[in-house]
Amino acid sequence: MKKIILVLAIAGCFMTFESCSKHTSATEVRIDFTKSYEDAAMALQSAQKKYDDAVTANVPEKILVAKEELKVAQNKYEQSQKRYVSNGGTVKPQFEDYLKKSKKSLDKSMNKVVAGLDNAKMNAASQKMKTDIDAAAHKTETEIKKTSKEVKYKTDKALHKAKNDLQKFFK
Repeated sequence: MKKIILVLAIAGCFMTFESCSKHTSATEVRIDFTKSYEDAAMALQSAQKKYDDAVTANVPEKILVAKEELKVAQNKYEQSQKRYVSNGGTVKPQFEDYLKKSKKSLDKSMNKVVAGLDNAKMNAASQKMKTDIDAAAHKTETEIKKTSKEVKYKTDKALHKAKNDLQKFFK
């Protein structure tokens, strides 16, 4: 009788551990979506500030680069927002204001022609921006893979330890 109760208690502990480990990883994923959403909003705000500074300075090369950076930040924010909302997050009005302001800025800039840029300068600016974006995307992808591997490793290690403990108990 004592063995049965002990076995049931250990099985209950094991099932609780399994449940907790699944809950923890789901919470970690939600935290990652929240951080991604907030980072995208901050990047959008930063890109908006750079664009405003470039327009104030009236330097065509800076305006072009800042405009493209603003477009990229805007797209990244919108994608991040969709993932965040689809995973149970709520949109923050402050971040939506950043998006509205950036859209207005881009709409205004579409009506203006940036003078004084030749194709070589435009290509150089575009290439630099593309390189920066690719580097940032690669860094983010690497960090996500690293985090995923760490979570999987820790979960597998804990499960392996629990299974070994159960096997030792029954021997």
